[in-house]
Amino acid sequence: TYQVEGSTYTSGVLALTAETYNWSRFEGETMGMVVPNEPAPAGSAQPTVGAIDPSAILSTPAMQYDCQPWTVDEALLTPPSDIEFRTLEEQMQFFSEDMPVDEGGAPIE
Repeated sequence: TYQVEGSTYTSGVLALTAETYNWSRFEGETMGMVVPNEPAPAGSAQPTVGAIDPSAILSTPAMQYDCQPWTVDEALLTPPSDIEFRTLEEQMQFFSEDMPVDEGGAPIE
């Protein structure tokens, strides 16, 4: 959540195994998009969760950590139910319905 010129914006991202959810709230309006996670092409380098050696982080002398056990809160892994999530194609169709276009299909400003 952040403020810009007196208006409040809230946005979120939830990356799950099969899809990633993005959403925004602004002045009572909401917009959400869901994008399928495409597998990396065969032979490409894939990021690895936990690829950083924890000892490199935990041994930093300027920082102190007080780690506590954490139990997964499934509510944090569920997209908000009050937002209609659309695919990119659905978003484009939705916005094109409200946008006037000329004979060639170009947007009219």
